[in-house]
Amino acid sequence: EALVRLSNYLGERGIQLIFLQSPYRVGVRNPVVDRTVESHLTRVSNILAPHGHVLVTSTDRNWPDGLFVDYSHLNQEGAKLFTRHV
Repeated sequence: EALVRLSNYLGERGIQLIFLQSPYRVGVRNPVVDRTVESHLTRVSNILAPHGHVLVTSTDRNWPDGLFVDYSHLNQEGAKLFTRHV
């Protein structure tokens, strides 16, 4: 609901939102997680698209566990690769 409100608010003011979806490390991905993430991204895209906002995903590639300092936060190398990707 918060994303819907933000998307509408920015869209009404002609401000483009760029939504970055953080990567998921290989060690937490499996078919169930991948389907859940795809469903989430579809929902986010459907919220953003009517206002011309941009969704940048990182789920189109594998992000090795070695690029993370814990379950979801990128280390320095991972952050550089993610920045290049987006």
